[in-house]
Amino acid sequence: TFCKTYGLYRWKRELSLNQLLNKLKQNKKTRDRAFSLGKLRNIKIMKQDKAGIVHKIKLFGSRRNICLSGQTFWQSVNDKIRSLNFKIKRYRNNIIFNGSGFGHQIGLCQRGAREMVRKGWNYKNILRFYYPKTRFAKLKKIFSRKS
Repeated sequence: TFCKTYGLYRWKRELSLNQLLNKLKQNKKTRDRAFSLGKLRNIKIMKQDKAGIVHKIKLFGSRRNICLSGQTFWQSVNDKIRSLNFKIKRYRNNIIFNGSGFGHQIGLCQRGAREMVRKGWNYKNILRFYYPKTRFAKLKKIFSRKS
């Protein structure tokens, strides 16, 4: 909500099918399944939530098809794809990722919090926005005595 003015919020990346397959083969979590695909032919988002976060991806290969969680997929390509909030379009032998956001999409956005401060929000309201149902409490200092 408050990060949209940040210049890196919207992004676009293009990878060839071969580049994408090679990225999957380099990650130990996806290596075996990536090799079992054969030649990568296509990729499709199978599950995405209302916020746009990808939860399940299907890869179509010449030998077999596999499904990966969005998180596992992102761990293989996060040096190319900035977040789990993206759409996919195939163009010839390339996959075009159009996305928004930066990082794992969990917790506080530093740029968003900065923008909220500029708009007059205080720290408690900012934390409540990013972490709903948060309760604030004072902690007492407890000193341990060494005998």
